Amino acid sequence: MAADLDEFLETHQLDNVNLIGHSMGGKAAAMHYALSHPERLNHLIVVDMSPTNRNLTSEFGSYIEAMHKVEKAKVKNQSEADKILAESINSLPIRQFILTNLKKAPGETSMKFRINLPALEQSLEKLWEFPFEGSGKTYDGPALFIAGARAGYITQSTHPVIKTFFPNAEITALDTGHW
Repeated sequence: MAADLDEFLETHQLDNVNLIGHSMGGKAAAMHYALSHPERLNHLIVVDMSPTNRNLTSEFGSYIEAMHKVEKAKVKNQSEADKILAESINSLPIRQFILTNLKKAPGETSMKFRINLPALEQSLEKLWEFPFEGSGKTYDGPALFIAGARAGYITQSTHPVIKTFFPNAEITALDTGHW
């Protein structure tokens, strides 16, 4: 994700960008990019993710499995898809978020997810790694970490880790979940 971001910024000749990333994008793209290319950023905002090795493969793997079931069923609308997702995902906000990625291509009769499910599934474990531990790298620019207070991805115990890599980070919490 960070390499894709770098290619995008290079292609569009963008520097001094304000970068925001949520969840996996906050970790695998935004934090990684800030630590690898700090000179290209103006500000960093990370929403509900901390720079820790936290394996969420089983949780997110179950979401991907449910998404595969939706595609296999060749649903015609989001309502049909939601019924399938509800069989294994109880949380309505999570299902609603997943459904934002479900689209019908022109000329197609069934809906498909616009993300590459097999690629995501294959790289899921690697996406949760944080390879900078012990590297000594820091992003010393302005950074804001926004926690969903009801989510648990940024907690009091992760604040010191955040400050290790992002010493000028401000950490705040909103009374919300992750999605």
